[in-house]
Amino acid sequence: MRTHWLHLGPFLLATLCAGVACETGTEPPAPLNCPDGFAEEDGGCVEQPRDPLVVFEGDLHLASTADASNFCAEYNAVLGDVTMEPSLSSVDGLACLRQVAGDLRIEEIGSITEFVLPELTWVGGELAIQVTAPGVDEVGLPSLSGVGEGLTVHFTELKRLSLPALQSVEGHFSLYANNFLSEVDLSSLEQVGDEELTTDSVFYVRLNQALTKLELPSLRQVAGVLKVSSNRTMTELSMPALERTGWGLYISYCESLESYTVPIQEVGGFVYLANSYVTAISLPELSLIEGDLNVIFNNDLSELSMDALEVVEGNVVFQANHSLTEAAIDAVLDGVEVVGTIRREDNGG
Repeated sequence: MRTHWLHLGPFLLATLCAGVACETGTEPPAPLNCPDGFAEEDGGCVEQPRDPLVVFEGDLHLASTADASNFCAEYNAVLGDVTMEPSLSSVDGLACLRQVAGDLRIEEIGSITEFVLPELTWVGGELAIQVTAPGVDEVGLPSLSGVGEGLTVHFTELKRLSLPALQSVEGHFSLYANNFLSEVDLSSLEQVGDEELTTDSVFYVRLNQALTKLELPSLRQVAGVLKVSSNRTMTELSMPALERTGWGLYISYCESLESYTVPIQEVGGFVYLANSYVTAISLPELSLIEGDLNVIFNNDLSELSMDALEVVEGNVVFQANHSLTEAAIDAVLDGVEVVGTIRREDNGG
């Protein structure tokens, strides 16, 4: 585990314009509707300082609600790892927890139906949320902005995952085998992975069989492989800000997905597209593929757009795309420099 020091940056002090005239003699402005964490001062909203971090130096083991309450009576941050035992029946007493420098592991906890840590902003090591026992149907970490090593979410009965403030995960991010997961909020996620650890910096969204919609409006880059695969009921896939992956782009076996557009510009590695019932795929900004291009087993695919593609540094395979005509494949490859070989088998007429 890499050790990450707790974030102790200065508090932001910002005065926001009230949007009203301040001339002498004018009527006093109406009271401002300041957001949470701000107070009205001299016609503006000023962020209020939070309590300082009080650090527990060591590993924290929580076996009961009393353990959590005793911790919060004195501390709000942990320099080591945090583990939660199956005997823990609630995390309500841990509402104070703001930062963990090491790993935070939530595995096989007891009869908890809602797992919410409202103050947690940072985990320096790995955040592992893995529960196969029944019970937990919601995970909410509304203030979490970053994870240092990796994030794994694997809950048997999880229905809602809310990480609205999460901006970056420096290692892998695995969201897999959550059979009842139907709601995901990753609206602020911008970056997954570390440029120096591309093979380990994967972003997997796999085997989430109730997830009909995956929206990643802020995601710009994945240092390793971005893999969206085997989510059988997924009908919508949106990644409008994605610019690059460092090791590969893999979209496959989402059998309800009929069309998608990804404005990615460069793929440092392979592209693998295989969805049986997809009819239209558009990668309109993609100019460079540093590995192989594989378009295979898209039985209903009739429209494929890669108008900006200039170079494929590996091989190209078009296979078993029974509705994609040879003329359409010719149009995709027209003017494209392919360094390796081109193979075309069992496509449309």
